[in-house]
Amino acid sequence: MAGEGGNIIRNIAGKSYKEAETITKDASKGALDFKSPKENTFYGKDGGKKFADYVIKEETKVINVNGHFYNEDGTFEGKVIVANYEGSINDVYVCAGKGSKKDTFINVKKLDIAHENFCYITGVLKAEDASTFESAAATTQATFNAVKFEKGDTLTIEEQGKLAAKLLSTGYSTATLKESLKDTENDSLCKNARKGLIHVLQEKKDYSEGAVLWDGIDFADRGVISARPHPKTDKDGGIHITKDLWIKFVNACEYKPDSKGIQRLYRHLEGKEGKGHDIDKSKAEALATIPFEEKKNASTNDSYNIFDFGQKKNSVWDTSVDSKGLKNVDYYETVGTGKFNKGRTLNKATTVVGRHIFWKPYKEHPNNKGYYWKGMMNHKL
Repeated sequence: MAGEGGNIIRNIAGKSYKEAETITKDASKGALDFKSPKENTFYGKDGGKKFADYVIKEETKVINVNGHFYNEDGTFEGKVIVANYEGSINDVYVCAGKGSKKDTFINVKKLDIAHENFCYITGVLKAEDASTFESAAATTQATFNAVKFEKGDTLTIEEQGKLAAKLLSTGYSTATLKESLKDTENDSLCKNARKGLIHVLQEKKDYSEGAVLWDGIDFADRGVISARPHPKTDKDGGIHITKDLWIKFVNACEYKPDSKGIQRLYRHLEGKEGKGHDIDKSKAEALATIPFEEKKNASTNDSYNIFDFGQKKNSVWDTSVDSKGLKNVDYYETVGTGKFNKGRTLNKATTVVGRHIFWKPYKEHPNNKGYYWKGMMNHKL
């Protein structure tokens, strides 16, 4: 559906000729002989005419509709509510902008989601990470993927949207502020959040690369080796992550200077005399929480940390082979310690977008053969 609406132009009739390889037909005003409708000339009383001249024109009519209208870039353009118009004020449309007349919008397309769910999802997305369109789209898609993971692949987009809103209201999202986005809010974060959801509703590129979960700065802070390792690395099923993704993720986290000017993960507010933030990890300390290591001596299994923190040795961690011919490890794995995932590696890092690292179920891992995947995540949707 497209047009200038509150008004939607809807096709009601019209068909074009089907292409044929060879068709010969006699007619009272001449012979039609064509191998391809796109190339042939029709010969009649008034001479030759191209096939395109004979295509029946489509008939259209304008449909007036109620609903909320958003620009493709995420800007709220307006709403229409008129008694004799079709649809509901709870309908949602994407458009290319406002038309020349009041309550009209250009190139209107209906989105399969209720307005209340649209606003709630985008509100949580803004709180999660809408620093860029791509980060909002990735986080939204991971949520929709999680819905399908829990409820099956046969859900319609409208059903997925309804359940995505419900899922985000649970502990699945750890955003501290979960409020519906107001249509009056049109800053860059709001527009990115809406644009990301519109992108997912139109079933376009999956920026999460198949993920169903994500983590933010807390994962960089806790990692594997720390006073409080992140639960995903052990009781929640173990992880598989490449060195490149880990470095990209830690670099993407937010940092602020402490009381001495040292850049640290922005996990805690300054507190009294800035000491709250002073306990946060520096980038080097955060990198070291996942100890990508290389064996120094195969017989003794001695090893050193390639990030030059802790056991200091050979800080050139991006070299694939050292002078002794030992290859740096390019991925790191942990195994689950929970009752039903012990010894398995369930979470595989897929990508880093914005300030999130994304995870998908690692179904192809040999340790996971026979695992009951429905038990990995169940929010009782």
